[in-house]
Amino acid sequence: MKLSISIVYFVLISPYLLLMDSKHDVYIYSARDKKCDVLFHHVFINPVRVYSIQNSFYILQSNSKVSKLDAELCLTDLFQLKFKCQQLLSAVQGELFTILSDDYSTIAVWHTKLAKLSYISIAQNHIMENNGQIKEIRCLQNFLLVYYQNKYLRLWNLDNKSELLQLGNASMYSVCQNRIGKYYNNSLMLFDMTHRLRGEIKLECKCDHLCLNEDGRYILVTNVEHCLLFMYRVDDGKQIAKLFVQNMTGTIKASKDYVVLTLTNHTLYVLMIADPKINGVREKINTLPSR
Repeated sequence: MKLSISIVYFVLISPYLLLMDSKHDVYIYSARDKKCDVLFHHVFINPVRVYSIQNSFYILQSNSKVSKLDAELCLTDLFQLKFKCQQLLSAVQGELFTILSDDYSTIAVWHTKLAKLSYISIAQNHIMENNGQIKEIRCLQNFLLVYYQNKYLRLWNLDNKSELLQLGNASMYSVCQNRIGKYYNNSLMLFDMTHRLRGEIKLECKCDHLCLNEDGRYILVTNVEHCLLFMYRVDDGKQIAKLFVQNMTGTIKASKDYVVLTLTNHTLYVLMIADPKINGVREKINTLPSR
């Protein structure tokens, strides 16, 4: 898929691919059509963060407004938050859209299925301690994952607010479902929060980007210097793919079945996840169109 815009962020949700450029322009294309016709275009005045939940996109603006772009590509404003969120600290988990206030005192939770907004007051010392400013947050199950500017990871239990789990330093990380993958010192550390399990994968080269796929079964790693894409099965840590992809930028997203890479020539490279351990994978490959 060859595009004429400079991509800074993208979200994949079947059957759409949402792209955003440096001017906060949002474009939507069909993920199944090679024509690259723009199906939707909107210019946001303020910086935004975009998420996909079920069949819709949810858009958080730095002016504390939250909007929804549904499957029919109709954009509507949902609500105005009662706190400032210029840092756009937010995350999604299942049907919940979570937003952290700039002063770290309040969490807003939008229940997408119930169309209900609730607020949770928090004590700053629960998530601050000695780690400085927060860079990002993520949600998984009943935990809030906090990533600090000093590249430290901590898990805060929202049900038991006194429980803080220290995950240590992380050059980068990825979260999906109940699983966390982090990279540090040439190793991948994998955490399963349901079973409280931890595993480690030693990498053969530097990791520039990593990504858990949509159901958390696979973790993908890119190395830009050598133009390599690696895929590992999370359950057993086995490497099941190693591909050479020329001109990659390293940025990667993965749904349940597909992987999207951005290339330096404004091209998106789409791959299907094919695990030889999964029944019917050969038949699935045979259904793909030829290049």
